[in-house]
Amino acid sequence: MSAMIEDWCLSDKSKKQYCLEHGLLASILVDKYVDYLPLYRQKQRFARENIQIASSTIDGWTKEALEETVLFDYSPTPGQLAPLSIPGTFKGYLQTDGYVVFEKYGHSKDITHLACSAHARREFEKSLDNDRPRAEKALTLIQKSYP
Repeated sequence: MSAMIEDWCLSDKSKKQYCLEHGLLASILVDKYVDYLPLYRQKQRFARENIQIASSTIDGWTKEALEETVLFDYSPTPGQLAPLSIPGTFKGYLQTDGYVVFEKYGHSKDITHLACSAHARREFEKSLDNDRPRAEKALTLIQKSYP
């Protein structure tokens, strides 16, 4: 296993802990959501290699892996069409640049619109020469918002 990839661990209802390598989890998710290979068929494929995985286990891995999913969808053209490609059932946080057409997403009850802080950050960087303590405090707070 690569030193750069850590195991991803979760516990099932019996409090047993299962760990799997990120590459395996990524493969399961890509097979399911990109290549449309259902989990039961993936389970059959594992069984052919003498790897027994309970349906509840592979279902649990998939569910837990997606609980904090981040989707990065870049559009090279400005405009409001790019976020419209996000499914209508989307609930969560949507971060866009400061282009005015994106303001309407802040009015949805299921979407919290996050503006891009790059523009604000640049202004605080410019003010380092004028008021270093306050500018550094603001820059530190902005940095903390990026895990």
